[in-house]
Amino acid sequence: MGTWDVGPFDNDTAADWRGDLNDAAPSERLDMIRRALAVEGQRHGLWRRCHPCWEGGWSG
Repeated sequence: MGTWDVGPFDNDTAADWRGDLNDAAPSERLDMIRRALAVEGQRHGLWRRCHPCWEGGWSG
């Protein structure tokens, strides 16, 4: 059964990511979170809006 709603973990993709994060070794979790934030920030242009002088982006 799938999930769908407007909450932060109320859809399949977010629930799967949360499960992957939970299953990951503790030493890998911070990098997973950084990558997720970087992808979403770039997708929505948030990095450029928050840091307009930064040309290179974040290669985390």
